[in-house]
Amino acid sequence: MFSLQQGNSFQNVPLPHQDPFGWLSGKYDSRNVGNGQCLSHPASRFERETLHMAKQMCHASADENGFVMSYDEAIKLLQETYPGSMQVTEDFRIGDWQAASHLYHGNGVGVDPESFGMSQAELDKLRGGFINYARKGYKLPSIEHVRAYQTSLKTICLDSTSIRHDDAEYYYKHGMEGTTVFQNDRYLVCFNQTTGDLITGDKQRPGTIRKFNETNRIGSQKWIDKWSKK
Repeated sequence: MFSLQQGNSFQNVPLPHQDPFGWLSGKYDSRNVGNGQCLSHPASRFERETLHMAKQMCHASADENGFVMSYDEAIKLLQETYPGSMQVTEDFRIGDWQAASHLYHGNGVGVDPESFGMSQAELDKLRGGFINYARKGYKLPSIEHVRAYQTSLKTICLDSTSIRHDDAEYYYKHGMEGTTVFQNDRYLVCFNQTTGDLITGDKQRPGTIRKFNETNRIGSQKWIDKWSKK
C-alpha cells in the first residue's frame, strides 16, 4: 500500500525546472540517455527552454569570479555525485572524485571524452581545480565516464608487464608525496603511499619517462617553487 511517508519522499526530489544545477551538470542532457542521470527521451521544447532559462539565471547570479554556487554547495554536489571508489589492489584505490578531477588525462589512456558527451576542451577546464569547476556551473562528467577512466588505470596497474616502483617521489603544488608508481611503457599511475589514494594517471612524454627512470621522481622542487609564487 502506498503510504504517506512514501509520498512525502517524492517531495524532496526536484523537478527539472526547479533544478538549475542539474541542468548545468548535464543531469537532464538528452545526450546522456542511458547513463542513469538524465531523462529517458529527447529534450522537449519545454526542457530546452528551461535549460536556457537556468543558464541565464546562473550566469546572471555569477559573482566576479564566475561562481554560481558557494564553496559548500559545490562540495556537497561533488560528494553526492562521486561518492565511491574502485579498488585496484589491497592497498590502493581510485576514488570517483579523484578520477573525475583528473579526467583531462583520460584521452591519454584511451578514454575518448566524445563517447561520453564531453569535449577535451570542457575537460581541460578541470585543470583549474575541481571545486572551482563545479562552482562555475560547468557540466559534470558522468559516472560512466569516470568508471571508464578508473578501469583503464586499473588495467595498467594490474598488467603483468607493468613495473611497480615503491618509494618514488611526486612533486606537486602541495609539496612532495611518497608515491607508489605503476609503470607500463609511457603510462604512469601514481598513488599516495600514505593514504592509498590516486594522485594521477596519464601517458607521459618520453622525457618525463626518462627522468623518472633515472631519478625515481616525478617533477621537482622547481614545480613547488613555481606554484608557490602564484
